[in-house]
Amino acid sequence: MEAATSRSEFKYSQKVPDLHNKMVTKLSREIAPCRSMMNDWNNLLLLFSNDAPLSNVQIDGISSVGDLVRLLLGENYISYEDYEPFAKKLANVFPRMATLVREESKKIMEQVSTEKKGWTIHDQCDTDPSNGCKYWRMKWL
Repeated sequence: MEAATSRSEFKYSQKVPDLHNKMVTKLSREIAPCRSMMNDWNNLLLLFSNDAPLSNVQIDGISSVGDLVRLLLGENYISYEDYEPFAKKLANVFPRMATLVREESKKIMEQVSTEKKGWTIHDQCDTDPSNGCKYWRMKWL
């Protein structure tokens, strides 16, 4: 099973989203919209509101860190290959969690790099002009 990225045509193995989900689960254990951290939670959401990059309507629909990360992925603000925009804003409110994101993103990038080694892009017109994609990928043996 392969998972697609929103920033490139490369197809990741299931291991990449699994590592991503593990990171989000770790964040969810530490950051939540509960009474004891409601001010910090609201401050975090404020950093992403007013189209930076999320609309206020999107912000109103967020009830967990998972929701926030899912929206940021959907807006192409972050990707499996780049969590730094999220980590920078997170550091303003939850510095320890920003460190966690940076550490976990290194693991994700190691997996992505491993998967991308041995892959090359070939112009589709040279090989299969009937396919609607601009490129196809071939694994080196």
